[in-house]
Amino acid sequence: MASEGFPTAEIGLKLTAGTGVKPPGRPITINGVTLRGTNYAADEDAANHTYIYIQVTEDLEFLNHAQQVELSMMKVTIDEYLEDGAYLCRYYNDNFKPIRDLRYIARANIIDPDYKTTPALQSLLHNNKQQPKSPGPGQFDIEVMLHKGAVAEETAIKLQRTVYMDGKVSVGRSFLRICSVDRGTINAISQLDAVRAIGPVIPLKLLNYFARQDIQLDQATAAGVFNGNLGEQCMGQGEVVAIADSGLDLGVLQNPHEAFALQPDGAAPAPNRVLTLLDAVPEYLKPAGYVPNFTDRNGHGTHVAASVLGDGLFEDVGHIRSTRGTAPRAQLVMQTIAVPWGGEDGGVLPPIDLRDLFLPPYQEFHARVANNSWGEGDWVAQYTYGDGPRAFGCDTFVRERWDHVIVFAAGNDGTRLSETGAQIGGVAAAKNIITVGATHSSRKAGNPNIVAEFSSRGPTRNDVHLQHRRIKPDLVAPGVKLVSAKSRHEDMTACGDYDQAFPLLRYSTGTSMAAPIVSGCAATLRSALIHTGRGTAALQFPVGPSAALIKALLINGAVTLCDHWGVALPMREQGFGRVDMRNSLPPRPPPGAKYPVQHGYVDYGIGPRELGLAMGHTWDRVMRIPNPGPGQHRRFKVTLVYTDLPGEILQNHLLLTLRHFATDEQIDGNVFEGVVRFDNVQQVVWDNIPGGHVMLRVRALHIIGPDGSQPFAIVWRLYDFNPPPVL
Repeated sequence: MASEGFPTAEIGLKLTAGTGVKPPGRPITINGVTLRGTNYAADEDAANHTYIYIQVTEDLEFLNHAQQVELSMMKVTIDEYLEDGAYLCRYYNDNFKPIRDLRYIARANIIDPDYKTTPALQSLLHNNKQQPKSPGPGQFDIEVMLHKGAVAEETAIKLQRTVYMDGKVSVGRSFLRICSVDRGTINAISQLDAVRAIGPVIPLKLLNYFARQDIQLDQATAAGVFNGNLGEQCMGQGEVVAIADSGLDLGVLQNPHEAFALQPDGAAPAPNRVLTLLDAVPEYLKPAGYVPNFTDRNGHGTHVAASVLGDGLFEDVGHIRSTRGTAPRAQLVMQTIAVPWGGEDGGVLPPIDLRDLFLPPYQEFHARVANNSWGEGDWVAQYTYGDGPRAFGCDTFVRERWDHVIVFAAGNDGTRLSETGAQIGGVAAAKNIITVGATHSSRKAGNPNIVAEFSSRGPTRNDVHLQHRRIKPDLVAPGVKLVSAKSRHEDMTACGDYDQAFPLLRYSTGTSMAAPIVSGCAATLRSALIHTGRGTAALQFPVGPSAALIKALLINGAVTLCDHWGVALPMREQGFGRVDMRNSLPPRPPPGAKYPVQHGYVDYGIGPRELGLAMGHTWDRVMRIPNPGPGQHRRFKVTLVYTDLPGEILQNHLLLTLRHFATDEQIDGNVFEGVVRFDNVQQVVWDNIPGGHVMLRVRALHIIGPDGSQPFAIVWRLYDFNPPPVL
């Protein structure tokens, strides 16, 4: 058994190259298209291609560490795991024969151009459908995603030299956007080796359609869970939240909305907590005549911002009204991503590569939480992860900047039909973000235990095997009839019966409203961890806890929603449950006392001396569960979250297990509702766990790269209920 809290090597590995008859390969899915044939390019064709795919033989699941080292010595660089033992790679050699001769390689081949168009684009091409906002009959606006290592500027120059293109070409970090192309041009573009996938330009929209008490934040505050070392309440102090939305109120810093500039008691003016207003529409997407405008003409951005960090109490037509957000001491960076003439959806135009959206607030203002209450439009019920570069950009950004929490609304497609029954795709399917669905709220006798009908259902919408369809949404939060600040712009139309009596407040409904509730909770958790000194993340790394830890704390503390008969709602509706801040951090122990061993968390691999788990290694923690009292009902819950490499399916595979020594029972964290899923969020829930010693184990089953490692966050807590709740 591994020593407590330390990784150890669990298995020995050796080279497997050799001779003999190879087991066959399996079907491979690339860009949603399954390759079933065995047509091989000639060995010599490797000279004209850098980007290839390889697949291990059917008797193997993954490349082990020794095999990855051997391939690296043969000038193979692994970029992405696909599924069924297949990988996208870069190959810097002029002949396929050396790697095809390896005993463990079933296939090594170039990527056929026919497999580079995404299902969304194929649907348009094969069914003669017209693209929304189509440039003309038979014409398409497309986004070209490039392979890792390909230089976008060089690819654009090569395209313009070899392919006739009449439309505008915009160049991003790892993509091209090309306007007004026909089928022939799309086919010509697919021939380029650097092209990884081609999809249609996807229209985006804002996801409109007594939150603090519903998520138990007021109760947790009253209990002192979020009190700092000096007794002060942690309400997001020191945190900056970046919100990408339709603008903010009147769009000027000198005249802030009262929700952002009064003290909570309403007694005295306070400094404006809006740090800056940024124009986040990139140059290559700005329409002719575009002028930066931070005014919120449809009210979406103002409502969302106050839900995160509204001050709380302000005077509205002679009455003191409350619109306190979930992080009422945090500061705001508002990034305007909507053009004012964009129609009812706001003309949402964020950067195509979302790293360009998140980086300025992160670098210039130390923003560590980003709220995004927008997503793909409803031209198709939903899109897959690979239909555009946005999900990939999110996962890349968090992987590179491990302390940045990104929150997205799940979408409002809950009543729309889908081929797979799932509606969460596109950017909301990113692995390293927090995707939020909506419940009803307790306002007007509503029930926050009911998931809203419009809230998009999971799991992730893709065409790969069932086990690769990850649990989404991650969480749900109140999103129906939420009251928040109303923009004072003269074009703002009435919305809800609050408006006529109280012009500074408005109702709004949608996953757009649920997401900022969770963003504020994330900021409050970060503030509490840093100001209370709870755990190694706060003590050793003053930059703050990892995004994985914040996500794990929120998920581990979430409440499972049940129907009238006490049966848990399906995870496709609620994810891991409704946010409950009372459970997200354990209560502080009395002065001088330590946290009980059955409550805790570890943020592993974020320090300079902890690089995460290498392939074949484990992290173990042994603890003793006390014996239950008479009639005592207990639930032991453990959540593992890790920031994976970008890619539609899981790249690095960790496995969480909980083993009870006395009973020899073991529960795996990747089994959800009886189905094994490959997910970077795993959970074990053990009701009525007996007393005795247990062991938490995190095992690295598959890590990409010979020098690769995987950090992770793990949270555990023993809940005592008396009398037993309905579970």
